[in-house]
Amino acid sequence: MRVLIIQPESEIAATADAIRRAGHEPAAFPLIALQRVDDAELNLKAAQAFIVTEPAGALALADKVGVRTFPVYCDGQATAAAARAAGFKNVVAADGDATAIAKRIQTDLKPVLGALIYAASATAPINLSAMLNTMGFSVRQVALYAVRRAEALPDALAKMLTDGNIDALACLGPDEARAFTALVQKAGLEKSIGRLSAVVAAPTVAAPLTALKFARTVTASHATREDVVAAVVSLPARIAKEAEDAKARAEAEARAKAEAAAKAARESEEKARAEADEKAAREAEEKARAEAKAKAARDAEDKARAEAKAQAKAEANERTRIEAEEKARAKAEAKAARDAEDKARAEAKAQAKAEAEERARLEAEAQAKAKAEERAAREAEDKARAVAEAKARADADERARTEAAAKTAREAEDKARAEAAAKAAREAEDKARTEAAAKAAREAEDKARAEAAAKAAREAEDKARPDAAAKAAREPEDNSRADAPAPPAREA
Repeated sequence: MRVLIIQPESEIAATADAIRRAGHEPAAFPLIALQRVDDAELNLKAAQAFIVTEPAGALALADKVGVRTFPVYCDGQATAAAARAAGFKNVVAADGDATAIAKRIQTDLKPVLGALIYAASATAPINLSAMLNTMGFSVRQVALYAVRRAEALPDALAKMLTDGNIDALACLGPDEARAFTALVQKAGLEKSIGRLSAVVAAPTVAAPLTALKFARTVTASHATREDVVAAVVSLPARIAKEAEDAKARAEAEARAKAEAAAKAARESEEKARAEADEKAAREAEEKARAEAKAKAARDAEDKARAEAKAQAKAEANERTRIEAEEKARAKAEAKAARDAEDKARAEAKAQAKAEAEERARLEAEAQAKAKAEERAAREAEDKARAVAEAKARADADERARTEAAAKTAREAEDKARAEAAAKAAREAEDKARTEAAAKAAREAEDKARAEAAAKAAREAEDKARPDAAAKAAREPEDNSRADAPAPPAREA
């Protein structure tokens, strides 16, 4: 059996060898290539686990991070094997699809313990992240690699499909399935797929292939290369069994058709007999029905006359009853109208009373409010007046202190001037006395002894000159002290 495999170059050789060892012929045509995203950034802060859904994702994650102790949650055994081969220690394998891995994470982890790092391809769908978000987890989906598809099916592969030289497709990843479906549709070879069997690793791989009408789609027991190859090995037996089952179904259908034909013949004969019996029965029934109809007509006529009489009597009774009811209704309506009028008057009176009470209450509240506002205004006015009076008193006290200080300064200044004037007067008087005594002494001495007096006068005069000069020198200094302004009085 020739088996088509379309994995990337890095994985296709191992799968081809496994198929060859199983006794089948691999047809290897890589339809996708993996390209690392060099500028992808992984933020491991406050993270608790990794998620990978393809072997390529496990390899890209291993190249990007050095840590190997974080738990790694994988979609299946193939991805888990790749993660273990890359050196990750704590690897958990789910059962092959997004729902399974989400449920496993929900069972094992808690959202409060940190974010989940989803190492995905650039074209990976976001349904897994969305599913985990609804469970309360924070998911950082990072594109670590991109899947690049071939532009078209290789000519050799297209010819093999057209000529019917491919028996089965072994597909291990959803990216491969999407690429194969798109390229077959682009080449217009959908009709060539009808005789092929598809062997897939998981339901997520089978989903993109549903657009192509394969003869059958077989899902491996686990999402590993070994289980996919095992499913390929079991395919001929499965096909043979399907053929046997189809043959058995055809034989059963033929027997069922023969039995149905015999049954139909019996039913037709029985139907003819039944129709003849039914016709005879109908004729007898019609005769009996005609007789019964005539009798029923007579009975109906008699009954109609009796009913007409009873109807006339009932109508008369009904008219009497209706007239009585109308009279009673009119009386009740009149009473209800009077009651309603009395009630309306009472309600209007109560409403008027309530409105009057409300107006009185509002007026009282307005008066109370006005009095309160007036009282508040008076209190504010009294407070303002008290503040103004306090300020005026403070200003008056300040002026009084200022005037007292000025008065003290003036008094000190006047006292200093008076003392200076008295001192100057005393000095002038002393000078005058000294000069008069000297003059008298000179005159007496001149008269008594002219020469002695002259000598004494000269000596006295010589003596008086230095004293006068010193005194004259002191007088301007004393005068300047007297004229100096008094120091300002210190405020109390």
